[in-house]
Amino acid sequence: MKRKLAIVDQAFNWPPKGGSSVDTKEIAERLTRHGMDVRVFTPEIMRKGKARTYWSSRLHQLNQEELNFQVEKIRIPLVKYQPGYYSALLKERIESFNPDDLIIGDSYFMKPHLVEALRNYEPILRFYTYEILCFNYNQGLPRRDVPQRCDTYSLDNWRGCHLCFWRDLKWHDRDLFRLEYLTSGAWKPGYRKRFTDALGAAKTIIVNNQLTRQMMAPYARDIRLIPHGVDTSFFVPVSASVTGSSNTVTVSESNSGPTVLIMTGRVNDPAKGGSILIDACRKLHDNDEKIKLLLTGDQCLDDSFIEWVGWLSHDRIPGLLNRADIAVAPAVWQESLGIAVLEAMACELPVVVSDVAGHRVTVRANETGLFFKAGDSSDLAGKLKQLIDSEDRRKRLGTAGRLRAEEYFDWDRIIEKHYLGELFQ
Repeated sequence: MKRKLAIVDQAFNWPPKGGSSVDTKEIAERLTRHGMDVRVFTPEIMRKGKARTYWSSRLHQLNQEELNFQVEKIRIPLVKYQPGYYSALLKERIESFNPDDLIIGDSYFMKPHLVEALRNYEPILRFYTYEILCFNYNQGLPRRDVPQRCDTYSLDNWRGCHLCFWRDLKWHDRDLFRLEYLTSGAWKPGYRKRFTDALGAAKTIIVNNQLTRQMMAPYARDIRLIPHGVDTSFFVPVSASVTGSSNTVTVSESNSGPTVLIMTGRVNDPAKGGSILIDACRKLHDNDEKIKLLLTGDQCLDDSFIEWVGWLSHDRIPGLLNRADIAVAPAVWQESLGIAVLEAMACELPVVVSDVAGHRVTVRANETGLFFKAGDSSDLAGKLKQLIDSEDRRKRLGTAGRLRAEEYFDWDRIIEKHYLGELFQ
């Protein structure tokens, strides 16, 4: 009889709208291939007759045909999306499935309530980012257009983190995220204990980096650093052209052309540090360096060295990466891991990354990439100049990065070592 695994992911969408959905999909898909019966449970918040993702105003998307595991959608009216009602409904669905194991993934302010309702299953908690450890979601303060860094967290500064959340409330574009903060009682004095009790009740807690582990260590019995992975059979270095689902992407620029830099992801999100990278590139450009900067997203600047490629589907990212010479991840916030970095490394690109928590997991300094001081565009420009001036060094770092991605971050290796070899042995 197949071993059953239930995964609760409040933010699951496919095609994905964020890295957490990729994480859930890859885990569920590969464990299904290994013979487990995996089912993902996710809410559909009904608002004005349309299904929304629980943490934003965006429409919920789910293409079951692209998945080899079942996703059970729990449709619930917005007015009833409250801890008691939703937890009871979820518990009923979970009991009907009767799993041998349970992972509670993205669930933010609802997470302690879900642990209470499902504690008989000895749940494994997956913290893809910082969730309740930072009420503003991302361990940083992306207010207005000013990237800032926050080095505290909720369990260490409970009152201060609440004040931070309320101060920045109007800047949040996640209306259901705000609502959940209120309905979950996160603002109440007793919520902190509810959260720490949930950490203590978990059979195992999975995190991406040492910073998250340190935050939770006083309250949890078993914390494991199991990183997000990358599909190294999909993200590969190539030397010709890559044909995507609808477009062909030219891979290499002329040898006599500019050095091509790339940043993928949410360039306009201040926490991701796009403005730091652009400022560094302006410094290089002003010093007559021949560079081109590839950026995903909608054009918001008209610098001559920038090429805006728009928003690309996931299957076209490898082709885009293979147009570049250097990948940059300039996050200001404490990036939990940095999927874009892994994807670039798998494509044999040298990386230049900010010195934040997640990047310290993925990158080895001077072996697979270079670190610069987060938020310091001059330091970034200097590190980029080092690689612009040395093609041999770029190749050496890129080759080592590919090997590291294959050895430590390949999804099949992660599943076999950590999930089948440890959690579900």
